Amino acid sequence: MRRLKVTMDGQVAVLAVAEKGSLLAAGKYLGIGKSAVHKRVSAVEREIGTPAFRIVGNKMEPTEVGNLYLPSTRESVRQAMLGVDRVRAFVRVQSHDLRIGYSTYLNTKLLDVVRRIQPEGFDSLAVTRESLSTHEAVVGVLRGELHVGFGILPIQEPDLQSQVLMEDSLVACLPIGHRLAVKSAIQPEELVNEPVVSVARRSLPGRHQEL
Repeated sequence: MRRLKVTMDGQVAVLAVAEKGSLLAAGKYLGIGKSAVHKRVSAVEREIGTPAFRIVGNKMEPTEVGNLYLPSTRESVRQAMLGVDRVRAFVRVQSHDLRIGYSTYLNTKLLDVVRRIQPEGFDSLAVTRESLSTHEAVVGVLRGELHVGFGILPIQEPDLQSQVLMEDSLVACLPIGHRLAVKSAIQPEELVNEPVVSVARRSLPGRHQEL
């Protein structure tokens, strides 16, 4: 495997400059000096063999090569942070602390299961349960703040392992006299152009978008 001289600090510095538009602003964001940012970005540019930024007016903008490099860098940093969060979560479980986040929109049976969770053989394990929205539970698991989350599908996050535990039918409430009110089942395409009051975007962003 070819050895790269690009450090994680260098990748973070490149992302910060791309987002903030200058070495000075990136340094303030990262809590380091302008010269330190320049040094880290320069090290990345030496490795890739060409400038990643150009000066346009008072801003630093990615070059064509920079735009080609940024998506991979962003994913690399994201994966590194995800790995650290997963390890931290594992260490916390080993120290007898299990944190669970769950949506209050779960059906009654599943809520009862969540509230009774106590892993066998871990009687001394402190289990903390927190009522959240599905979105907040997903974010908590990704950041390593929660060990497990229970929410409402769909969960559009490829880095999470998810499993369906229980399915509920989606129910539409219609006014009396509506043309669809006499049907026992409604297909999604039949709701095209119909005014719909759905779940809140903040509490269930995935389901809101789906509806």
